[in-house]
Amino acid sequence: MSDGMNLHVLTADYPALPTALALPRLAFAEQGTAVGSAGHEELSAVADELTKDGTVTSIRPTIRAGHKTIIAALARRVRSAEQPPLPTLIEMPEDNSQ
Repeated sequence: MSDGMNLHVLTADYPALPTALALPRLAFAEQGTAVGSAGHEELSAVADELTKDGTVTSIRPTIRAGHKTIIAALARRVRSAEQPPLPTLIEMPEDNSQ
């Protein structure tokens, strides 16, 4: 069980980056606003897929250059090591209008 959330600005090499990038695919996979059926296993599978297909590698230079900031809300504590925290993704593009 979680005791709350901590916000983390994810660096290009942050361990939760693949999981944070996978979250939107699952969050918007089903139509409507009801809670979907995906859980930890599905999130891990999509994170692995994004790592293997090069998505995670391709976004790292964009993060390092400061063109993209990814912030994830991660649980402070989890029930077991088998269930890593599920991030909540907030993607904030850099404002280049100045």
